[in-house]
Amino acid sequence: MEHKNLRSTRRRYALILIILVGIILTSLALINTIEPDSNKNQLKDNHFISKTISVGSFPVGISVNPSTNVIYVTNNQSGTVSVIDGETNSIIKTIKVGDGPAGISVNPLTDMIYVANYYSDTISVIDGKTHVVVKEIPVDSTPWGIDLNSENNIVYTTNYFANTISIIDGIENNVITTVKTDKPWGIDVNSHTGHVFVANRGSVNVSTLKGDVMEKIAISDTPFKISPNNVSYNEKTNLLYVANSSLISVIDISTNSILEPISVGMNLVGLTINSDTNMIYASDIQNDVIYIIDGSTHMIKEEIKVGDHPIAVEINPETNTIYVVNEYSNSISVIIS
Repeated sequence: MEHKNLRSTRRRYALILIILVGIILTSLALINTIEPDSNKNQLKDNHFISKTISVGSFPVGISVNPSTNVIYVTNNQSGTVSVIDGETNSIIKTIKVGDGPAGISVNPLTDMIYVANYYSDTISVIDGKTHVVVKEIPVDSTPWGIDLNSENNIVYTTNYFANTISIIDGIENNVITTVKTDKPWGIDVNSHTGHVFVANRGSVNVSTLKGDVMEKIAISDTPFKISPNNVSYNEKTNLLYVANSSLISVIDISTNSILEPISVGMNLVGLTINSDTNMIYASDIQNDVIYIIDGSTHMIKEEIKVGDHPIAVEINPETNTIYVVNEYSNSISVIIS
């Protein structure tokens, strides 16, 4: 009787073991089906790279026209702008501009595109309907960042080594005036509030310009540990975000007070915000990733591996498609959810 009970017990254990092995194998198969090796960029919130677009040599700047769903990318070493159809994510034209094109900005109301040529010390003006350069505007030395106010058609460009900001009339396409600042790099202009925000690279402050009034906001009292690379403003929360070496500084513009920073990454350069969803997108050129950050909690929601040296990031608010400029990969990562 004892032998029978022992054999019966062993059979039950063997059956349980077989069932457990079956469950484990089934679970592994399901995991491989949901997250195959070929799609490792897909994370829990379902953002993933849908396509990688090859562009010119050393792309560094990007701008999206949400009205036409056309994306423009500056290729710094090629001296060109790649024009991408956002519907098909394919290049439809390549435009020759000045030497060392860097920053780029589109006015969706006029369909005019402005390109900062770092080595030519000029701004190329492109007609978005014909994709032809219609004018070259001389500015101060080494223009890098560029943005515009679409409502009053005023264009702003940061001239790095000249330590100035050129202010351009977008109707006449000539320089109205020049404003002094310290090593300006990234820039963000808000068309609704009229604010202009500038990251002063190599310093520990950002400049704010509204009308003729220029202010500087110190983001740290420790020089050289923080270097502002880029800025992005959320008009709905009135918060300004500054991409630094290894953190994002947060400034309450209503009081010009510094809030708790967002500790993330190793070398943050690209930065943009979708004000409608209150999501922040930051690129890390050292880790080759894009961070998607919840603007309400300032917590990282996703971390997406992209190409080599992601220097810029932009979003089309109409389609919620994210575009990442991979400088050393000569490519654009298209991220959707």
